[in-house]
Amino acid sequence: PQGAGIDIGAYEYIGSQEEMKLFIPVVARASGAAGANWVTDLMVYNNSNVAGQVEFTYTPTGSNGNTTYYSHIESIKAKEGIFFSNIVQNFFGFANNSGSLRVRATLSVIATSRTYNDQGTAGTYGQFIPTFNLDEGISSSGNAYLFSLKQNEKFRTNIGFSEIEGKETQIKISFYDKDGSSIGNSNLTIPPYSIIQKNITEFGISSIDDGFLKFEVLSGGKIIGYLSIVDWKTSDAIFVPHQNPSSQQGENHQLIPVIARAKGGYDANWKTDLYLYNQSSSNQNINLDFYTSSSKYTSSISLGNYKLKTIEDLVSENFSQIEGDVSGSLHLNSNDGVMIVSRVYNDQGDAGTYGQYIPGWGSKNLLKTGETGFILQIASNSDFRTNIGFTEFEGKGAEVKVQIFKGVQEKLGEKNYTIEPYKNLQVNNIFSNMGITSNVDSAYAKITVLSGGSIFAYASVVDNKTGDAIFIP
Repeated sequence: PQGAGIDIGAYEYIGSQEEMKLFIPVVARASGAAGANWVTDLMVYNNSNVAGQVEFTYTPTGSNGNTTYYSHIESIKAKEGIFFSNIVQNFFGFANNSGSLRVRATLSVIATSRTYNDQGTAGTYGQFIPTFNLDEGISSSGNAYLFSLKQNEKFRTNIGFSEIEGKETQIKISFYDKDGSSIGNSNLTIPPYSIIQKNITEFGISSIDDGFLKFEVLSGGKIIGYLSIVDWKTSDAIFVPHQNPSSQQGENHQLIPVIARAKGGYDANWKTDLYLYNQSSSNQNINLDFYTSSSKYTSSISLGNYKLKTIEDLVSENFSQIEGDVSGSLHLNSNDGVMIVSRVYNDQGDAGTYGQYIPGWGSKNLLKTGETGFILQIASNSDFRTNIGFTEFEGKGAEVKVQIFKGVQEKLGEKNYTIEPYKNLQVNNIFSNMGITSNVDSAYAKITVLSGGSIFAYASVVDNKTGDAIFIP
């Protein structure tokens, strides 16, 4: 379909009652560089006790979303999780297009997406792209940062900005090398509810091994910024969302839920890279506490004000005393908090890498005793396996209950797990661990903290053919 304001689907428009609005900054069904074939899948869970409808509104890249949009409406039962494949084509009829997606409902819904390079029988290389709410957008006079810019013989970086308030928005972008020296500036206008995505070379930066950018909203609506960093050899991408300076300021205890240097299933070779940026006006000393299943190791970093620090193969570089395969949680302690990006990746040498972005967290967005969270888009079949992990934050240990469902709360399994203080527990192939032997193409997990401290829970969903994983918080 082509045109403006087209509704596609069997149901009427949701209406004007109180709505939940979620935004996915980029979705695609499109060809890309180096033979990439980008596709977006989506899962929605209705956490309400009543059935209803969910409206998906798509705006093609560069269009005015107030006048050019495409809508699709689906009904959803109470407590139902539904998986939708190739949504840009199946919902909106586009075979080679990309844009942004709005999700609206008069229900309490959760949605997640995966945009991936589909190589058919050879497997997939994907990136998890979360939903954002309106409050997470950067508004006029605000600013945010994007880290780990790379444009070289190994990686290319695409930079995207999505407007989520329905207003034409002007932004200023400032580029820096890892030492904080300016390497360029640019201004962009983002149409309402739309997206502008460009390769970094289109901003006049032909090559960079490591750097960051700051964008400022000059006027208009609200912006979600992101990087899509793509391995040239594998066409695997990771999605890195913007970081608001205030989100980590003052967080003197921060967490990366899992880091690794280890061999894995299907010949995987896992490593971790770490990026730290000191947004403080003063130098900071950062203590790194690495908790493995059996020990605690400590390292420290001195980071100058407004400087970026990159550590490749973190475990080998900062914890060289550890021999063999190892994984665990990383707790960072500093005076004023730092901005964090980490990438855990399967390093296949000359064949390239397959990575997953893992965020750094402070005390916010953790599950506490009595609280429940959901992880969507998990699977266990010939194509994918799912690992679920938990990391304890407060030093109290925790007991958690995991329930796996499909459809309308069709329970597939349930099991309790104990997490030691500060440590990470990752349950590999959790379907098998819970005694679920049948193939499951689409499911969701319900995580409940029964006792103890605060935890961060996640899934790592791995393509069995390529060894590529996505990290789903």
